Amino acid sequence: MRPMISILLAVLSLFLSMFGPAYGRYTLDQNLSIERKNVSAEELYETATILAMNVSKELSDVSFDLSGASVMPYDYNELKEKVNAAFEKYASSVDYVSHFKSNPKPIALSEIMTYTHISGVYTFMTGESNINTNYPDFLRPFTMAHEMAHQRGIAREDEANFVAFLVCIGSDDAYLRYSGYTNMINYMLSAISKADMTLYA
Repeated sequence: MRPMISILLAVLSLFLSMFGPAYGRYTLDQNLSIERKNVSAEELYETATILAMNVSKELSDVSFDLSGASVMPYDYNELKEKVNAAFEKYASSVDYVSHFKSNPKPIALSEIMTYTHISGVYTFMTGESNINTNYPDFLRPFTMAHEMAHQRGIAREDEANFVAFLVCIGSDDAYLRYSGYTNMINYMLSAISKADMTLYA
C-alpha cells in the first residue's frame, strides 16, 4: 500500500510542479479580450450555422472516400509539419503562445486506445503530445493542435479546444481548416442538443 501511495504522491508532485502552474495563468478569454458568458440555444444554433457555411466553403478542396468519410491528403509526418506551420502562424498574431516546433508522437497502441474514446494525450512528465492515429482523418489535425496547445501552457481542456480551433481555421491548408470547423460543429451540436432539442433537430 505504501509504495502505491508514494507513487501517487510523486506523480501529483510532478503534476503540480510541471503543469499545475499553467492553470494559474491568464484565462483564454482574458488573453483574447472577450467576455465569457452563458449563451442561448438560438445563439448556439446561429454559431453552428456559420460554422456549417464555412465547412461548405472548404468542401471543394477536400476529398472523400466511398463511405463519405473525408480523406487526409498527406501522411502523419506531413500533418505534423502543417500543424506546426499553423501554430507558428497563430503564435505570430498573439502574445500568449510560445514559438517552438513540436514533434507529436503517434501512439503505438492506438487501436486499443480507441476503445477509451481518447483521441490524444498530453504527457506532462515528458512534455510530449501523443496522438491516436486510429481515429477518423478529420479528427487528427484538430487533436494534434489541441495537444500542442497543452504543450504551450494552455492547461484547461475547453481552452485547448478553442486554441486548436483558431489554429486550424487560420491555417493555409484547406484540410486543417475543414478539421477545425467540423470539430467545432460537433461541440456546437452537442451543446444545442442539451439546450433545445427542437433546434437540434
